[in-house]
Order: sequence, then C-alpha cells, then structure tokens
Amino acid sequence: MGQRMRKEPAGQISDPKELVEQSLSAIKMLDEEVKKAKNSDVKEMIRYHVERTDEIEARRAKARDLALQMLGICATGLGLLVSQSTKIDAWVFWTLAGTLGCEFLASFVVLIFHEFQAAFRYPFLLLREHGNKWKWFYRGNAAILRLNACPFATKGKKREALAPYLEGLSDFIRNYATEDLDRELTDNLEQLYLLIVHNYYKNQFYLQLTRIWKWMGTVLPFIILVLGLVCAVLWQVIG
Repeated sequence: MGQRMRKEPAGQISDPKELVEQSLSAIKMLDEEVKKAKNSDVKEMIRYHVERTDEIEARRAKARDLALQMLGICATGLGLLVSQSTKIDAWVFWTLAGTLGCEFLASFVVLIFHEFQAAFRYPFLLLREHGNKWKWFYRGNAAILRLNACPFATKGKKREALAPYLEGLSDFIRNYATEDLDRELTDNLEQLYLLIVHNYYKNQFYLQLTRIWKWMGTVLPFIILVLGLVCAVLWQVIG
C-alpha cells in the first residue's frame, strides 16, 4: 500500500518561515507604546548577549593559549625524558612518558578543535531574510560582502572596492531614512535571537574544549600516574 499523506490540522502552518512571518506580524499589531518599550528592552538584551559572547570568546582564547603553552612544555619534557631514559627506572620513564604524552595529545586536540570551531559556518549565515540585520552586522549589507579583503590586493583592486563601499553606504543611509518603529523592532528581535543562538554555539564550543582538558588532560594523566605508582609498589614487593 502507498504511504498515507499526513494532513496538517486546519489553520496550522507547517512552514517555519511562515511561522516567523506570522509572529512578526503579531508584533506589529501591538500598541505603539508597548512596541517602544519592547524595542528598548530588545536593544539592551542585544548589548547583553554581545558582552556574553565576548566573555566566552576570551575563555576560548585562553584555552587555546594554554594548549599552545602545554604543547611546548610537554614536547620539551618528552625530549628531556628520552635523553635521560638510561638513567631512570623503567616504571618512572613510562609513567612520566604516558603522563606527558596525554597532556601533549590533549593540547593538540584542543588546538585542532579550536581551529575547526573558528572555521564553523553557522546555519543562520545561509539566511538572507531572517539572518543578520543591516544595522548590527556587516553581513546584513550585501554590498559590503563584495569588498575585496585580500591583504595583497593591488591599488587597482582597492579602487574597485570604492563602488560597493559607496553602494553599501547608500543602502545604509536609505535604511535609516525609511526605518519605522515596526521595522526597527522586528529587525532587532531577529538580531537578538540570532545572537542568542550564536552565544549557544560559542558556549558549546567552549564546553567541548573544557571536556577535552578534563578527560584527556586531567583524568587520564592522573590514572596513568596512579597506575605507575601501583606498579612501583608491586615491583618493590615482588623484588
């Protein structure tokens, strides 16, 4: 038998974009004073989430810097350990080698994760209508995206950038000239939600790095040290 088509209940909208448009239309129907109050609140929340994103980015940068430092320290430590391998007991050598190796691997994995996170393409970047807004981020202005950002651009290429620069400026001024309260409020609402989602991704990225440090850089080296000490005690008892 053929697969039955599921019918949507009467009046229910299944397209997410239509749901967004419906919600934005409802916002526009509010009283003017209510819209002004909400717009002021939304702008304050935008500033709040920008600050939170800056804070989490600073933490991610510290995790990256720590990984770079630990990578150098562990590489140096492993080199010294190998050079002195004939002068120390086998259990000491392998215990320290395992511990430093775990720290080295954890640092390397953190750096790899950080680079892939930095290159991550957020899903909302694919949206034009409900993505970044012209007032808050450059991606909301199509002309700006045509500017040549190559650091080795010739003088001629830089002159070519004047046209999209001026076009973008014209669009920016026109948007300000034609913007009314309805458009400002709905644009700000969409930008606020985008920032909340962006903040979610940044927090998840940071948690990924902390989990790597927790398990590969802390728990596993600790287990290796404990096993090394146990082996040392057993060696003394047996010997």
